[in-house]
Amino acid sequence: MEQYLRLALWMFLFIGHLQAKPIITTTSKPQGTGFNMGDLGFNFLRNNVTCDPRLNFTSPKNVQEHCYYGALKCFKDELMRTANNFTDGKNYISQTWEALDQNTDIKQCDNTSECQWENSKKPFAGFVNDMETFVQQVNSNKMVKC
Repeated sequence: MEQYLRLALWMFLFIGHLQAKPIITTTSKPQGTGFNMGDLGFNFLRNNVTCDPRLNFTSPKNVQEHCYYGALKCFKDELMRTANNFTDGKNYISQTWEALDQNTDIKQCDNTSECQWENSKKPFAGFVNDMETFVQQVNSNKMVKC
C-alpha cells in the first residue's frame, strides 16, 4: 500500500511539473504554422517592461515578404539590446526573443540585399506594437517564398 502512495505522489509531482513547464520539441509545432502569439507575450512586454520614455527603439515597417528574415533579425537585435540595458522584465524579453528565434518558417532569401523598409524610432511600447504587427503579417502570409 505504501508503494502505491509513493508512486501516486511522484506521479502527481511529475505531472504538475510538466503542466507548469511543458517540454518543447521541434516536432511539436508543425512547419508553416507561423508564430504562436501566446508564446511571444506582447501584452506582458507592454505591461511589465518599463523603459525611459526618451529612449527610442528602431523597428522596420512596410516589410516585403522576401525581407522577413532581415526584419526579424532587426527586431531580435533590438530585443537583445533591450535585455542587455534593462533588468526590469528581462525574463519577458528573453522569452519573446526565444519564441522569435524558434520560428523556422522564415528563411533567408538570396536577394536580401535588395530589402528596403522604413525604420521608425519609437518608445518601447510602440516598438512592441510594431513587432506584433510584423508577426501578424508573417502569420497571415504563412510561408515565405524566395
